[in-house]
Amino acid sequence: YFKHNAASCGVLTQSGISHNPYLLSLIFVTITMGFGAFNEIIELLAVLLFDATQQVGGYLNNALDLVFNLIGSIIACFFIIDYHKKIRE
Repeated sequence: YFKHNAASCGVLTQSGISHNPYLLSLIFVTITMGFGAFNEIIELLAVLLFDATQQVGGYLNNALDLVFNLIGSIIACFFIIDYHKKIRE
């Protein structure tokens, strides 16, 4: 029963596991943003524990880091989708 339902969603096939490159891209962006947020938490701890405000930067630095993480991960998604299109051809 499970195999039939999973196969109808395009997840499990006779030759193995297939995946949707758009879903993979969404997961990739989410993971990247999670790593970026984790990095900003580490920087916050450095500011709070070691008074490293000058070395880490302020609120603008935090926001720009997250924005550039998002932009970079979206650009990478275009490469992922292009790669999967080439494989399927």
